[in-house]
Amino acid sequence: MIHYGSGQFVNLIVPFLLSPYLILTCGESNFGKSAIGMTIAFFVIVFVDYGSDILGVKEVSQNRYNKALLNHTLSKIVYSKIAMAVLFAIIYYVTLFFVDSSSTDKPLYLWSGTIFLAQIINPLWFFQGLEDFKNFSLLTIVSKIFYVLFCFLLVKKESDFIYINLSYSLSVVISGFVAYKILKSKYEIEFVTIKKKELFNYFNKHKTFAFSQIFTWFQLYAPILIISFLGNAKLVGQFRLVDQIISVFRTYIMMSFNFIYPKVCYEINQTYNRAIKNWSLYNLINLSFVLLLLLLIYFFRVEIVKYYHVIEIKKIVSILAISLFYPIVFLLVNCFKQLFLALHFQKLFSIITIIMSSLTILSIYFSFPYFELAGVYYSSIFVELFTLIILIILSFKYKIIHTKK
Repeated sequence: MIHYGSGQFVNLIVPFLLSPYLILTCGESNFGKSAIGMTIAFFVIVFVDYGSDILGVKEVSQNRYNKALLNHTLSKIVYSKIAMAVLFAIIYYVTLFFVDSSSTDKPLYLWSGTIFLAQIINPLWFFQGLEDFKNFSLLTIVSKIFYVLFCFLLVKKESDFIYINLSYSLSVVISGFVAYKILKSKYEIEFVTIKKKELFNYFNKHKTFAFSQIFTWFQLYAPILIISFLGNAKLVGQFRLVDQIISVFRTYIMMSFNFIYPKVCYEINQTYNRAIKNWSLYNLINLSFVLLLLLLIYFFRVEIVKYYHVIEIKKIVSILAISLFYPIVFLLVNCFKQLFLALHFQKLFSIITIIMSSLTILSIYFSFPYFELAGVYYSSIFVELFTLIILIILSFKYKIIHTKK
């Protein structure tokens, strides 16, 4: 737990260290443009990962003591990532080829594509399944340190905003190589041959869940594209600034999911009542910690916004205050997500995800003209709260959180 906490701490402080420098060096608009490029790359990652961040973790967790199956799982998922990355790299760069060559933003998107290519050699999901959070945290720290270093080395003037996303992908590549060295030396994990037919079966079997992950991306990242479409790069930059603070909690919650989820998967297969008890305890501690941090940010919200060197301080402070409700409902939804996925309700959860993500996009699209950036968070909070109510009702219907005799 201590090792895991160190990785989380680095995840928490890096945005606070890096964002002010990037905004001061590149400006709010260019900072917003880099966010758009990263958002597009993260969209392609949904296809490259093909649900491995959930399905792969579960498979590794349940077969953690079977070396042959672990080799098979790693090989199958990495080969599938390579296939999807190559396919979408062709689509991505061919599309960019037809973009106006005089566009000053074109180099940004060329470098942004390296983010989803770097995802091929990112095996953090494997360490999550093994519950090896010592090395998981080590790799997280290595990645973040190199991200900061590359940003300071490559981004030195306003026009260097095109290298922000390249810095991110280079850090992933370095931590990826370190990760595979650890897997080989500590666990003696190696790649094995996977038949093409098996890969096709893998793609076919999990297509529904992978498709639902597209909508998860929409729910998390589409706001940036909608703001870019209905507003401008400056508004994207302002949203990204607030979202950098909220993403600290989002990242923490998603990383906590990665910590708790494999435990829940494993314990449910062993002792159901103990799994439910531990699930409740883990998430109660998590919720208490998040609430404490949110209170601190609320009381010091003005000082935090001033730290980012922005112009419209009062506007950003107001939006930040509204946005602080989002991590609470997001965490609670993720608590129930752990159980639903561990108990093989992937299809049901996929349907909920698709519907709620669509509702989020529509809500943001229609509220933005009236409330601007505040409307983005009003919409996100409303949809997450609605999702939570549905999951609570379903958990009672299927008696998910009841102990069994």
